[in-house]
Amino acid sequence: MKRFAPLIFAACAAVAGAENISGTHTYPQFRNVSALSGGMFGVLPSGKASIAGAMAISTPIGYSLGKGVFAAGIGNMSNDQTLRFFSSKDKDKNFGQSNGTGYLMEGFRTPFGALTVGGELLSLAGDTCLNLQWQAPTTDPRLGLSVGVQDTFGVGGSAGEGLPTDGDSSTSYFGVGTYQVNPDLYVSLGAGTRRFKGVFGNVSYGLSPKLKAVAEYDTYNWNGAVAYDAGSILHNRVSTTIGLGTIRGKNTFFSVGFNF
Repeated sequence: MKRFAPLIFAACAAVAGAENISGTHTYPQFRNVSALSGGMFGVLPSGKASIAGAMAISTPIGYSLGKGVFAAGIGNMSNDQTLRFFSSKDKDKNFGQSNGTGYLMEGFRTPFGALTVGGELLSLAGDTCLNLQWQAPTTDPRLGLSVGVQDTFGVGGSAGEGLPTDGDSSTSYFGVGTYQVNPDLYVSLGAGTRRFKGVFGNVSYGLSPKLKAVAEYDTYNWNGAVAYDAGSILHNRVSTTIGLGTIRGKNTFFSVGFNF
């Protein structure tokens, strides 16, 4: 029973729900795949990208990408439980049926620790932001401690796309720690400002060498997902991860990530 506890945790996350993702201070464009290190792709304590590593959905983890490690991908969150592969505006309503996001990030090593620099596409309208994460050196290789910022220049807004009256900054600082409990289980806990205001946490558990379950509390709601290692492409130089999950039990999303 203990072995399947994380899977049960993810199942509980999938049925939890609360208020709609709309309005000021709900940060809808940042509640999808995070475009931060570990966002629906695994990161090992060494900084290497792998399905065997720590993983989250929209919340940060404590491991930064290693030197010369790249991650790129896309995600799409529906406004309901229907799985959509991107869509235009609803014919009867003035908003999209889903929100697509994309990211590209790279890991660097500095004399003071590891740094991940990432660009994030917040929607198909073309608005973008810059994310930064720095991991401090520790004496325990299983422990990762990071600080960072999502949307460094505050351009995304707190209420989402197409709301010109939304003048609030979406620059969100965070601090987070991740610990590798065993080769299959990673646990993270952190806190921050704005999008991450309050306490957040995530758990990821390897169900098999190619399948991982993820659950998180993002300070708003519980989210759950599974990720699958779809193998390598381009002469085994690029690994592919496919994800499927739910945000607060009401918004279905998918993701496709590439690590190289």
